[in-house]
Amino acid sequence: MWDESRALARIEKDLPKGSPARSAFDQLCADGCESITLVALLIKTIAEAHLQPATLFETFGTDPRELKKLPYEIDHIAQRIERNNAFLQAFLSAQSENLRGPDRYKAALYRHLPKELRIYAADLRIAFAMSAKDAGPKKYDSLRSAAATLVEFVKSRTGKPHYESLANILSYYFPRVPKRVRNGKGDELSHKMPSLFDSAPALKENYRRMKKRGLVRSIPSFRQQ
Repeated sequence: MWDESRALARIEKDLPKGSPARSAFDQLCADGCESITLVALLIKTIAEAHLQPATLFETFGTDPRELKKLPYEIDHIAQRIERNNAFLQAFLSAQSENLRGPDRYKAALYRHLPKELRIYAADLRIAFAMSAKDAGPKKYDSLRSAAATLVEFVKSRTGKPHYESLANILSYYFPRVPKRVRNGKGDELSHKMPSLFDSAPALKENYRRMKKRGLVRSIPSFRQQ
């Protein structure tokens, strides 16, 4: 894990003193941002721009097509379990006359299992529908999320979002993080700087939309005591 000295060394290299971006960075730290966390969030945001931004479902390693079908499959399984529960209950009763201890617990669990599965299916169905509506590919990706998290961090530490300062830092910092990455086939990919990085209004609008949809996460304090 980085310590503060390594974070500052990275800044000394990538944001030389005298540059407007360095002045903006130093001011944010003076206003309350922990340098180690600010550096990490800046690099995370820029890295997402160089890579192919991931959708919400890709972030969690899930397939939206599977998520859409899964609740119906679970409901069907719950119905099948319910049909066969009487057989299993009779078997457990025959094995243990008074159904005490672990067998009693399992019998109760199996009786309630179809209901629990239906609740899970219902919640999954709602989660998928809301996510598809509020966090679809055109509304959410890992770059938008990282940028909004960066703004949230600065706002929580300084009391203000400082969109102009962040745009200055991001636009200056972007070319200094390796621009060429490789995809799964080994081909080199290059990406232009997104407009999100050199536009304070774009950062502001992205943060507003992500915040409205409840897709902005807060960053705990790692300031050393």
